[in-house]
This record gives sequence, C-alpha cells and structure tokens, in this order.
Amino acid sequence: MKKTPVFIILFAVAITIVFIILNKDMKTRNINTDKMFSIRRNIEFIYKNNSTHIDTSSIQKYRDSTYNSLSERIKSNTQFVFYVPENYCNDCFIQEYNKLMKMPTKMQRNTIILTSFEKNRDVRLWVKDKEIKYPIYNCSDKSFLQEIASRGKISFFTVDTTYTLKHLYIPIIFIPEQSEEYYNFIKNNIFNINIEELSINNTKADIVKKKHDFGNISLGDTVFTEFSIKNIGDEPLVIKRVDSSCDCTITEWERKPVAPNTETIIKVKYAAYKIGSFSKRISVSTNTENGIIQFTIYGNVTN
Repeated sequence: MKKTPVFIILFAVAITIVFIILNKDMKTRNINTDKMFSIRRNIEFIYKNNSTHIDTSSIQKYRDSTYNSLSERIKSNTQFVFYVPENYCNDCFIQEYNKLMKMPTKMQRNTIILTSFEKNRDVRLWVKDKEIKYPIYNCSDKSFLQEIASRGKISFFTVDTTYTLKHLYIPIIFIPEQSEEYYNFIKNNIFNINIEELSINNTKADIVKKKHDFGNISLGDTVFTEFSIKNIGDEPLVIKRVDSSCDCTITEWERKPVAPNTETIIKVKYAAYKIGSFSKRISVSTNTENGIIQFTIYGNVTN
C-alpha cells in the first residue's frame, strides 16, 4: 500500500486552515452588519413611538435657577428630558450623563433631569452625591410616565411646547453606538444644531462686581440685584448656562451672544425663606478663558 506524501498532507492542512479563517472573518463581518442594521431599525422604531400628552401638575421643581416651574420651562422651548428612576443602573447613568455633558450649548440649555423618588430627601441626597449640573424635577406619581416608569430604566425623551412627550429612547449600556445615533438625531432634528454652533472660540470678560451684600432683610421678602459682564475680547461672549446653589435664587439673562465691547446683565432674585445669615453662589458658564464666572450674594434674614 502506497504512503501519502507528507507535502500533500501539509498542503491539505494549510488549505483547511485558510478556509476556516476566511469563513470566521466572513461570519464576523455578517455579525457586525446585522448589529448595525439592528441598531438602525431600533432607532427608527423609537422615533416612531406614539406620542403621549403629559400633565406637569404632578411634577415638582427641585432645582431650577432659570424657571419657576416645568410648565414655564416647556413653554419657552422643547425640552430634552433625562429620566432617572429611583432604582436605576448607576453605570448606565454615568455613561449617559458623561455623553450628555459633551452636547452643544443649545441642547444643554434645554436639558433637564427628571427623577421619580418618593421622598424629596432622597432627591437631595442623590443630587449631592452625583453633583448634578442640570435643572432637576421630581415626580413621585409615576402614572403620567406609564410604561416608561414601569420599566424602571433610565430613559430619554423630548417634551415640546404642546406638552407632548416624543422620541422615547431607553439606552442599552453595551450598545453605545445606539446612543450616539440617538443624540445625533436629537441634536440635528429637534434643536437644529449646525456646525457653526458647535465651535465657539474663547473670549475675555471684565467683571466690575462679583459680590453683593443685601444687608438685613425681612423674612418672606424678595430682593433683587444685578451683575454685569463685559466682553473685552474679539469673539462673541456666549453664556452657556447659569446655575445657583439654591432654588431660592432665580436668575435671568439675555440668551444671545454678546458682541465684543458690549455688556450683558445677569439679574438675580433672592427669596428670603429662612431666618439667619445666608450666602448663595451663582455660577455662569461661558466661553471665556476661565470658563466659569462666579458671583456671590449674601445677607441676613430677620423676623
């Protein structure tokens, strides 16, 4: 009986190995293609989600230095809502929150966080622990969210000026591409953000007064003051957002770029709700070299 030459055996083995490698590579490409198709299909399904009308009366303001209520905020513009249930996935929250912080200014200004904690104390502890930068509203009555709240998962949606909930999206932590697709859709189709709005050059600002002393004021009184910011640079000054350390402090400002050699005013209103001395900080996020401009109001509330 003739023996098969060694080189023929080696050749056959080599051909088999090459076939296995090529077949595996083809399967990998097919899996990736199927994955991307699934993402696009899921995104399309999400965008076609049936709209729901929401009742804002069941939603309480926890912290919003710009508007007195969610109703008032919604009337001003479409809002992008980051919904965080009481029993949420922490890794999911961190991943999505970090992405959200990188979104353009126009989108940031109209973003809020909505929680569904049963007790306000729990909201306060959560905010302090996470150092949340966005306006926060809480709704212990989850009925208005219907299916969203029942799932107990982090979600995103928009609410337009007709109080209609749209574009519901529930992120999947191991498919980050899906979130990118969703953010791009919201950015381009809801807030109409173009390339020019994404790139803002730095400028310089001159601040004459950074602190204001209200002195002695009576309990229940509301007092006002103003802070001026002058653009002394060569580029437009853009106020991205204004945050205060307490919702007893309400701020107002003109929401448009400030031309070089022009001033803008930050109006501050403080409601004296507690006896004793107080000190509140107002943080203005800008495109200046330092980024954040801080103002302080203080005084003493008497009976």
